[in-house]
Amino acid sequence: MFCPAGCPFVSEIVSSSSEPAEGQKVTLTCDISQFSPKKIEVSWLKDGNPVKSGVSTSQPAAQADSTYKLTTKLAVTAEKSGGLFSVLVKHQTLGDEPIKVDHRMTVGAEGPTGRIKCLQKRPKAGEDVTLYFDFQGDEAEKDYITWFKNNKPLNSGLWDCVAVEDDMTFRTTITFETSPEESECEIRCEINDGYFPVEETLKLKLF
Repeated sequence: MFCPAGCPFVSEIVSSSSEPAEGQKVTLTCDISQFSPKKIEVSWLKDGNPVKSGVSTSQPAAQADSTYKLTTKLAVTAEKSGGLFSVLVKHQTLGDEPIKVDHRMTVGAEGPTGRIKCLQKRPKAGEDVTLYFDFQGDEAEKDYITWFKNNKPLNSGLWDCVAVEDDMTFRTTITFETSPEESECEIRCEINDGYFPVEETLKLKLF
């Protein structure tokens, strides 16, 4: 298709996990750039049907060359059947021929990032708890990794990140003290090197 000046460039859809496990939270990200004028319509589809829940699209940002750029994301929970996810872009430079980019989600038994796991079989309220999370990447930098408890950063506690199994798999581990009054808490680990963000959540039950 001929693309005139101001026509949007739509990147490939990037998944936070290349082969997630069933039930794993996944973020799909797509960048749209080089378009002008500013007005643009962006939507997500799953298996050809419109998706509204979990969509987050930034406002168009002006660039030095007088064009605009935005990022759109879709947060989903991986289902056993996977699915075909698409970004549909409509812009006046495209006329009646919108741009559609597809991403086929393949769901595996375990996903390359695995799950957050607890070292203690029966973690007790009021005592130290150790959690670990395996992920894949080119390098392990602490600046890329953030642990959260009930949506608040875990600034206290001891944690580390080391290579395991092979040169591409790393393990981040955190140890922190729980409150005696707690019976359950939500733990989240976010890994974002600016290219392939990974996020995993665990509902931790305390005894």
